[in-house]
Amino acid sequence: MLENSSISTTLFQSPCWDSTHALTTMMDVLDGKDVPPVSYMPLAVVTKNNLDEFTPNGCLPDGYSEPATN
Repeated sequence: MLENSSISTTLFQSPCWDSTHALTTMMDVLDGKDVPPVSYMPLAVVTKNNLDEFTPNGCLPDGYSEPATN
């Protein structure tokens, strides 16, 4: 729909992105680090101009989040 201009914008939300954030937070808790009581996930705005940065099977788009570290 973005490609044919039926819509102008949407938001990127990925189960992989969400789970990476959750697991990173869990590892921080297990390591005894302080974590905020609430953590908001950024939602990247996707348009026709940046659609190629977001793939259906991709995990983290470049520049939108740090990869999980173990």
